[in-house]
Amino acid sequence: MADTADRSIRPAAFLDRDGVLNIDRGYTFRPEDLKMIPTAAAAVRLLNDAGFYVFVVSNQSGVARGFYTEAAVDLFNKHIQDILKGEGAQIDAFYYCPHHPDGTIKELAIQCRCRKPAPGMLEQAARDWPIDLSRSFLIGDKDDDLAAARAFHIRGVKFDAQAGSLVDLVRKELATGAG
Repeated sequence: MADTADRSIRPAAFLDRDGVLNIDRGYTFRPEDLKMIPTAAAAVRLLNDAGFYVFVVSNQSGVARGFYTEAAVDLFNKHIQDILKGEGAQIDAFYYCPHHPDGTIKELAIQCRCRKPAPGMLEQAARDWPIDLSRSFLIGDKDDDLAAARAFHIRGVKFDAQAGSLVDLVRKELATGAG
């Protein structure tokens, strides 16, 4: 988590993790397998410099499926944060959903409110941080990400790492009224 001394009301950029910040290789959880999306650090730094809170909101059904633990998710997220900090950027908080109805870990094999397309992770961030929702948005690579944004009443923006640059997308969002 970022320095909590400045908790003024600010807009937030909610970013999906796999496919937006890092290459989605399917259930990636080992730090040594992390490959960042080109321009991800520059995009996060641009959001930091524009005064946005930056939150990661990520479905991590691999936990419910028994592929890896919540501790592994935390370690992977810390590795992302370390890489970003090395580039002068930072995430204010990571939120993830470890649930999936088809999971093999009984207590996590549930239908929940935090798994996108539900807005639970975004709602939790809004309880934890003073967010100006009118200027906030979410960037995701899947329809469920955009559905979560709609359910939370913020703008959702689809990102395709094969077709575009994350920093260019963030610049466009900041120029069109988010910032």
